[in-house]
Formats: sequence, structure tokens, C-alpha cells
Amino acid sequence: MPAGMEFYYPDGRVKIAYTDYFAAVRSSFTTTAGATSGTFTDTSLIGKALVHFVSSTTGNYGGPMVTLDSNTGVISWSFNVTTSGGASAGASPATTIYYGGY
Repeated sequence: MPAGMEFYYPDGRVKIAYTDYFAAVRSSFTTTAGATSGTFTDTSLIGKALVHFVSSTTGNYGGPMVTLDSNTGVISWSFNVTTSGGASAGASPATTIYYGGY
């Protein structure tokens, strides 16, 4: 379902026109606790662009970084563990990733 907005100059010419075609969140999956990377396949994403968000903050874990191979529908995710002061960040958390495509 498209949604959009337009801004006009005083003389009626279009200044900015914006349209968004994101339909809905398709599904979700949960990363494996302790794993630093993984994949998930959803063939309904073939030929689409990925939109995603996570269910909660991930603390010291810079991520997850999430990418889509739009030729195969494979979503890849990985955590980039960061620490400060030399302390170990421990195992990465199980994280739910919600996603959709447009």
C-alpha cells in the first residue's frame, strides 16, 4: 500500500515528492545464543530489498548486521562483538529479528 507526501513551492510547483511502498513485516526469526553469525532463508524475498529491526537492544554487540541476497532469499546475520577495557563481552545473545521486503 503506497503512502506519501508532497511539498510545493508557493507558485504550485512540486518541491519534494516522497512515496513509500513498504507493505508489512513478513515474519521473524531468532538468532542462536552464543553464535556470532548465521543464515535464514525466505524465498518470498527474492527480488526484493530487506527491511528489518530487532526486538531489543544488544548491549556490547554491534549488530546484528543483517543482509539479504535478493537472488536467493538468504538473510545473513552476524554480531560484531565490541568490548571496552579489555573485558570479554561473553556470548552473543539470542535476538529476534523481524523483517519484511519491498
